[in-house]
Amino acid sequence: MSKITVAGVRQNVAELLEYSNETKKRNFLETVELQIGLKNYDPQRDKRFSGTIKLPSVPRPKYEPPPPPPPPLRDVADTLRISLLYRTWGRQSDLLRREPAESPSTPTYTLRRPTKDGGINSDGERVLNIWMLIMLISACTILGVMATFIQIQQQLLLPVPWYFPYYITVASLAIFFVFVLLWLIYTRRLLPSIVMIGGFVLFVLWLVGLIVISIQLWGPTGSVSSNCNLAVFSQNPTGQTLTTLAWLEQKSICQSWQAMFAFALVGAIFLLWIMVMAYQVFADG
Repeated sequence: MSKITVAGVRQNVAELLEYSNETKKRNFLETVELQIGLKNYDPQRDKRFSGTIKLPSVPRPKYEPPPPPPPPLRDVADTLRISLLYRTWGRQSDLLRREPAESPSTPTYTLRRPTKDGGINSDGERVLNIWMLIMLISACTILGVMATFIQIQQQLLLPVPWYFPYYITVASLAIFFVFVLLWLIYTRRLLPSIVMIGGFVLFVLWLVGLIVISIQLWGPTGSVSSNCNLAVFSQNPTGQTLTTLAWLEQKSICQSWQAMFAFALVGAIFLLWIMVMAYQVFADG
């Protein structure tokens, strides 16, 4: 049995390390050559793998761009102005035309109505302005007539009926409501629910005043209309006399009653209309 020496052990360890390093290097080179594609592989360089390597051709996946982000919700003012008041021209999708925004990630939608020649007009905005204008005219007319009647009652030392200050309050609320709508449209915060609630409250209050005015004007006995027909419209005094002046004053009072009833009826119809339109927009979501 041979004697184990330190020098022999060192020599054996060195031979093992050299063999291990050569084996690792050869395996590494073979692995690298296997991973290289057919484009960079040269059969003349290493004939060991000539005719044995056949890398499968994997097709590249087709690039599909991500879907565009959904457009943000339209502004509530545009929603009301488009859907609430302009539904007579068709579906609200036909009234929208996309326009470029300041940044591509934030598209905006504005009110547009196509014309016959492909252009754009502002008929929808005119309808909204006309509605608010008529409501302001009706409320201001009722407010002025009622204030005049209160002044006449106080001048004649007669009691003031309760529906005079009542209708003044309702007309003031209607004017305030229209200005609130204008402010919400300007700040782009108008919602159909606001229009529904405000329109419903004003419609109920306005309808109560309209019923009272109708009873006083067209009532069965002692109505304003019957008294005007007997004492005013059936006579026609002339001349510079106190009788003529009194008749003119009575005629203006009778015509004020008729004008107040007409504007009260128009205001009630317009309030009902905007309330129904707001509900339709709210139901469409």
